[in-house]
Amino acid sequence: MAPNEFTSAPSADPKAITPSPGPVAQVPTDEFMLIARPPHLLYPSFTPYIHHCPPFDQSIHKQPDLFGKIISPYDANAFKTLLVKHNLTEAYPHLVHNLLHGFPLGRMPPLSDTIIIPNHPSVPLHMDMVLEYLEVETAAGRMSGPFSREEVEQILRGPFQSSPFIVSIQTQGPGEPDKIRVCRHLSKASKHGPSVNSFIEKENFPTRFDTAARVAETVSSLSPTSIIPYTHLHTHMPHMHVITFPMLA
Repeated sequence: MAPNEFTSAPSADPKAITPSPGPVAQVPTDEFMLIARPPHLLYPSFTPYIHHCPPFDQSIHKQPDLFGKIISPYDANAFKTLLVKHNLTEAYPHLVHNLLHGFPLGRMPPLSDTIIIPNHPSVPLHMDMVLEYLEVETAAGRMSGPFSREEVEQILRGPFQSSPFIVSIQTQGPGEPDKIRVCRHLSKASKHGPSVNSFIEKENFPTRFDTAARVAETVSSLSPTSIIPYTHLHTHMPHMHVITFPMLA
């Protein structure tokens, strides 16, 4: 082949496109959205894994009123009304019940012995901060106590597991003071038993995410009163926050 020669190939023929055999079917918008909508998330019931306390015996147990002292900011009746109104009860079958009676953590095993895991070494270094946190939570009614181990067992009518405190230090920008947070270390285990978080499986708590733009558009179109039905409500919870002396020892 000579140096200046070129080769050619047949170009694509625009007329080779096969025509549509008929008009495009017009799918109604509502029907399309119904088809395109992702499937409902399935939330398992943990009812079989809730281990009920023995009946209250005044000669053995103490303070049965603490089981109904937990404060929730959500109005369960408002949620129930809105779920029925928008035909969403089937999609969230356990929500109202859990708002009234507490949200189970997962498939938790029964406890045969009390387990108290020692606090993280960071706690004694920031004891003033920890005590302030406990005082604020107790004054707000979100905690009760302090109680000894024996008192907690009498209140809960059996053994319990107490996860330790840990103080988290988060470094801020230049010239800014560190942010100090008092946390409950639910992932801490001991030689006497596994951690609370080890029994929580993410598959049992399905979550779906959307883009920030879609969420912002949805929220901005709502009135402030339609986002969350909000009020203070006393609810019965199967678990409680308690302050025990061994936790601060």
